[in-house]
Amino acid sequence: FKQKTAYEIPKRDWSSDVCSSDLQYRLVGAVARGDHDYVKRLLAGSGLRTDLTRHLFQGDAQSAALALCTAASRGDETMVLELLHYGASASRQDTTQRTPLMYACANNHTKVVERLLSADLMGNIVKSRRRDAAGFSALGVAAWSGSPAVFDLLLKRALSDGVSIDDIATDPQGNWSLIELLISRGDPAMLALLLNAGLSPDFQPPGRPPILLMCAHFGRNDCLRLLLESGANIDLQDGNGRSALSVAVRAGQTDIVKALLRAGARQLPESTGQTPLAIARGLQQQAGAQPSPYREISELLLSRSASGPAVDKR
Repeated sequence: FKQKTAYEIPKRDWSSDVCSSDLQYRLVGAVARGDHDYVKRLLAGSGLRTDLTRHLFQGDAQSAALALCTAASRGDETMVLELLHYGASASRQDTTQRTPLMYACANNHTKVVERLLSADLMGNIVKSRRRDAAGFSALGVAAWSGSPAVFDLLLKRALSDGVSIDDIATDPQGNWSLIELLISRGDPAMLALLLNAGLSPDFQPPGRPPILLMCAHFGRNDCLRLLLESGANIDLQDGNGRSALSVAVRAGQTDIVKALLRAGARQLPESTGQTPLAIARGLQQQAGAQPSPYREISELLLSRSASGPAVDKR
């Protein structure tokens, strides 16, 4: 997730390899230009509607999908409504396996997202098999786009479909889960929406660390603060005995270490018996003369252990 994949309709000459008829060629091109009058004439013109219904929206659905995806990507609500009215499917994928909803989510077009959801053609957006080529669902695309308003719309839709908040949080997005995607991006607003919907601040996806430890690893201070304010156990440990503090130490996240110590985190040993202080000193020794954050982290941990109940002697 270091670089966002562009969710844009490729600029192209609308040639016969995309549209199998002159009518389809003209429709897709007009949608791309935003030519509302021309599209309306094509769709509603005398003798053309039957042809469109038979050949475009049924016989060559890929062209209809491309037209609707283009309108959704542009945020053209009027065009989206027109195409839906004449039978374009809101759930069909284009050649990149992306749906119109995905394009609208990726480009933060809230009104278009509302229209597509209200069309009620997508089915369950979390359990759906409709994924783009990278394995993202519409909900994952919304999370990646960074728009809490769009994410909230899809989250409410998923909950109304009867999907549990835990299943939503663990919904696969490529090689990640949805909650990992949100925390890696450092988006406290969307994390707050999940917490408000009932996600536990101590939530731990199957086979993954607790979400507090994810915040520590990625250095997401705002997300970590939100979890602690929501009642997360600051000393929660994973199956290897790693706490948020030891994870932050290993990742060299100095600001997270400071925040956890201020909040009262204990220096609990991991399953190997190593305390956070021992880990920091070992990493500083490995770094040698190279610049590293571990000297400062060691000093912070040593200072706290000398002044308060920091190191667990177990």
